[in-house]
Amino acid sequence: MTPPSKAVVIRRAILDELAAIGGTHNHDALAVVLKGKGHPVSRDEVADQMCWLADHGMMAVELLGVFVVGEITMRGRDIADGSVTFEGISPFKSAI
Repeated sequence: MTPPSKAVVIRRAILDELAAIGGTHNHDALAVVLKGKGHPVSRDEVADQMCWLADHGMMAVELLGVFVVGEITMRGRDIADGSVTFEGISPFKSAI
């Protein structure tokens, strides 16, 4: 289980990255990208946080084989661009 203080940062980093690349990515590729940008995350953590974001309407997720594929929603884009804040997601842009 991801500590709550780490989860809020991972969630924001996922939304920021999806917004920056155009909206869709899988958990494996996102984990690699986030690690490369200094976020110490596992693939399981990324998949779990993508599901949390989907449960709260910030992204849609789909299981394709062994991959969790996520697409950012308009609500997720609003958070990524700073128009809206949401409890459980860092209000500060990630270091990407």
